[in-house]
Amino acid sequence: MFYQLVIVTCFVTLSACASQHTSYEMGSATRQIVQSQTFDKEAANNPPKGVVAGMDGGAAEQVIRSYRKAGKQQGSAEQATFSMKGK
Repeated sequence: MFYQLVIVTCFVTLSACASQHTSYEMGSATRQIVQSQTFDKEAANNPPKGVVAGMDGGAAEQVIRSYRKAGKQQGSAEQATFSMKGK
């Protein structure tokens, strides 16, 4: 009796998965939302003249120096401690 119940349960479980149909329109809602949220569809093809495509070496070096300087002012991670003790 137990084995018959197991077989019937397996059959019912697997038959539920076999009856699902995949929609061919999968992803169309996402494409529609992205399209409706795009203000200017030609902006990627015609970027403004003042937009910089990258960063020159001097500017990148200055950013790294200021980042490291800010880290030294706040202290290193080894010095920072915290406690999670209860009251």
